[in-house]
Amino acid sequence: MFGLETIAVIDIDGIEAHVVGHYDHECLEGEYISYDIYVKSDLSNVLELIDLGQAFIQYPSDEEVGTIVHELFNPSAVRVMANA
Repeated sequence: MFGLETIAVIDIDGIEAHVVGHYDHECLEGEYISYDIYVKSDLSNVLELIDLGQAFIQYPSDEEVGTIVHELFNPSAVRVMANA
């Protein structure tokens, strides 16, 4: 058996981040092989992967989830790029 399930929903400044665990047939109950972070799209009302496929091997902390959400959804964030 393979699958995934929401383990936690964390509110990050009004954005609900879902921590989802992935399991396979070798996992015991409550064990996961990796974790991803999803948020619900305002446009489609569907959960969308936001950690870009870079799954966590260990359960991510609330701070790690918050950092990813802020980097992607903070409208006041400014990315500074140097010219090559």
